[in-house]
Amino acid sequence: MTAEPKRIPFYKRRSFHIFVSATLLAILCSRLQSEDFTRIFTQATPIYIVLFFVIEFADRLFMAWKWRLLLLREYPHYHLGHAIRVYLMSTATGLLLPLGGVGPDLVRVGMLKIDGVPGDAAISSILVERLTGVLGTLIMVCFAMALLFAQLTLDDTRMLWIIFGGCLAGALIGLAILASSRLRRLIGAETWMLALFTRIGFGPHWQAVLRYAERPALLVLSIVLSWIEQFADVISFYLCCLAFGIDISLLQATAMIPIAAILGRLPISFMGLGVREASLVYMGSLFGISYADAMLASLTSFTLFLIMLAPILIWTMFHRREVDVAAQRV
Repeated sequence: MTAEPKRIPFYKRRSFHIFVSATLLAILCSRLQSEDFTRIFTQATPIYIVLFFVIEFADRLFMAWKWRLLLLREYPHYHLGHAIRVYLMSTATGLLLPLGGVGPDLVRVGMLKIDGVPGDAAISSILVERLTGVLGTLIMVCFAMALLFAQLTLDDTRMLWIIFGGCLAGALIGLAILASSRLRRLIGAETWMLALFTRIGFGPHWQAVLRYAERPALLVLSIVLSWIEQFADVISFYLCCLAFGIDISLLQATAMIPIAAILGRLPISFMGLGVREASLVYMGSLFGISYADAMLASLTSFTLFLIMLAPILIWTMFHRREVDVAAQRV
């Protein structure tokens, strides 16, 4: 007798996330007027749009290179060209395959296995990439909040201070765990946590993650690179605003985008749509940016990002069978 497949809670289903995004976007777009679209798109400056595409594509290449640095720790002979190919194609599967938020990572592991990379090396490099990426993001949000408080005098900052405090505490705790072997022993990273991961079949992968902790310089470098990579979204959004004549400074964009981005990563919407737009509308209002400008800048930057991904998506579709095989090998 075969066991019934485990039901996915409704709030984790992609259909629910799409519903949330569609509802939020419908509410937010209901306040826009047709003249807002006309005003924005009739004054577009193409050179900034071209620069937007350059920055976004360069960011994909940078992320692939950054991840490969970690992979080389466990598998020292993986070519950069292969890493870029695997990273780009696995990223595109997030839009092509209904695998959820971990879909790109699963396909990346499968493609690495096809290339002969051991599963332990593949999974541990991706896990550590995610961990250092989270720390880099938290540091960037703290940096953005500091800029926000420096540029504005606000009456009610309670929620902003909660976000700032949570991100700062998370970043400090994460850095302390990575830096201190004594703290890792104190929290049982090599005892009960290892036993837990072993029980669910991830013991070797957790051991590989612990091996990365023996290379603090590599982890610090990965965190710093993750922090630097966050500026790509800031610059691309700023270029999008310049392209459509929206009055915003680079410092204002630096204060807005990281906060909106981390809220958009909450697992309640599809690709952050709706949540990110609402966040940018609110953040923009703090700097005197109009509702229409903030809303259209967010929607347009996301649309341009999808256009930038189009060649990668087409390339991935031509290799769809390879991607499907990779997903099945995990």
